[in-house]
Amino acid sequence: PQVPIAAFTATADKLTKGDIIEQLHLSRNAQGEAQVFVSSFDRPNLSLDVRRGYTAKDKMNHMLRLISRHAGESGIIYCMSRKTSESVAEKLREKGIKARAYHAGLTASQRDEVQEAFINDEKVIEIGTHALRYQCMVMPIMTLGVLSNMTFQCVGKPWQATFLSSCRQGIYFLPLILILPRVFGITGVEITQPLADVCTFLTSVPFIFSFIKKLPKEE
Repeated sequence: PQVPIAAFTATADKLTKGDIIEQLHLSRNAQGEAQVFVSSFDRPNLSLDVRRGYTAKDKMNHMLRLISRHAGESGIIYCMSRKTSESVAEKLREKGIKARAYHAGLTASQRDEVQEAFINDEKVIEIGTHALRYQCMVMPIMTLGVLSNMTFQCVGKPWQATFLSSCRQGIYFLPLILILPRVFGITGVEITQPLADVCTFLTSVPFIFSFIKKLPKEE
């Protein structure tokens, strides 16, 4: 009976707070009031973004772009009807994305299965494993890009250094991350960085060889 009890809620209104206090029999002071602490409702990790989508294809393309930017993460897509949720989930699966519909039309066991898969998604681990393997495959050639960049910085060649440093995360990465997921689905996300590293390596080769050829020869 002496164990303290506390209740936590994210956005409960006044009526809900009162119901929580009543149902949990929380301690009250002499005035019959329970201690309630309210912090800021500001959620810096949340944002709203409104996009216009005239057709179902427009909306699907936007969803695919959004999903590609959050590869390996879980997410929820809200739909207006059961039929739409089933249709969206099916189209995402066709693109290689693991998606399941969740609505009131499912049985209790089906809803439990979807919820369990959402919480403990083995696919996330599988995606991360594939991406890591691809990245490990290109690690031996990544050093040339870094070495070339550092070399040009040290010898006072800023534009060469800036160009090479921009290749891996900008010049090659950005077009690849926009194109490959549309073509290969989630696999495109997994291979984007390794392919950007390969392109950076191929770009660095002529730069560093040209630099070495221009070095004064020892007499």
